[in-house]
Amino acid sequence: GNNGTFTVASITTSVITVVETVNDEVSISLDFATVDDLIWDLADEANANGLAGYTDWRIPNIGELLGIVDFGQNNPCINTTVFPSTPLTSYWVSTSVASAPTIRAWSIDFSVGRIEFFLKNSYKHPIRLVRN
Repeated sequence: GNNGTFTVASITTSVITVVETVNDEVSISLDFATVDDLIWDLADEANANGLAGYTDWRIPNIGELLGIVDFGQNNPCINTTVFPSTPLTSYWVSTSVASAPTIRAWSIDFSVGRIEFFLKNSYKHPIRLVRN
């Protein structure tokens, strides 16, 4: 029943508060500044607090997120009926760059469907939490 956009009202060390009610959604997109291991802390907090009533949230790997890229679309390269509020930006994935796993991670740019990598602690990208 939601248009795909959810507002995080607050994040503390123990609670994530979402303004909208989430019904029958399989993924949620949250923007945040990546600092050290915050990306993993956010997924842990989502599960610890039963975000949208679920405790099996995780950050998708590169293959999973690449699986929703629609190369027949552009700006964004995604099915906008299923994912109507996807920003034209890169999304972090849980897959680190093999040559520098402690400092670099892969991301997928949904504006053009490009796979790229960035320094983990230097770039702000949204994540799309998925459920098992």
